[in-house]
Amino acid sequence: MKKQPERTAATRSLFIETFIYLSEQKPIETISVSELAKKTGFNRSTFYQYFNDTHHLLSCIEDDIVDFITHTLISKMGTPKTDKLFTELFIQVYQEKGTMLKFLFLNSNGCFPAKLKNNLISAFAEKMQLSLEDTQTLFSLDFYLSGMISIIGRWITSEPPISPEEFALTIHRIVDGVRKSELFPIL
Repeated sequence: MKKQPERTAATRSLFIETFIYLSEQKPIETISVSELAKKTGFNRSTFYQYFNDTHHLLSCIEDDIVDFITHTLISKMGTPKTDKLFTELFIQVYQEKGTMLKFLFLNSNGCFPAKLKNNLISAFAEKMQLSLEDTQTLFSLDFYLSGMISIIGRWITSEPPISPEEFALTIHRIVDGVRKSELFPIL
């Protein structure tokens, strides 16, 4: 008998939400599968239907958010010089997935920002029809996305965070300054 897709997705989401909730109480390295199962009301075998272990769970959370961000950003971008749109879309992502983003920036030991950047470099190059064989293009995208993702991470994890509007203005000032230097013509 096949399980209902909605129920399967809800169970998987419950494990993810519980993992994130527990991470606010203690280090993620100390969260066990048994504890997750107990908190969700499922048994360990149900957890293992979705994840190999808690490291795999963390990796799945990263992959889900990277895919969500990439789809959200790339589907609405069309041309170079899209920093304003990039910032606005990332704020939209933050409003929808802020808890998960904060969790990943605080708990992924740098894996999440790197995974997101590498995924976006490829997606940006494809969407903007840029060749990653061109060193200047690759370095420019790497520089731009490293900076954007880093400052977004700082914003999301800062206490208290500045407003999305103030954050967007800060980003625009920074990117305009870089753009005026003419070192990065594709931005």
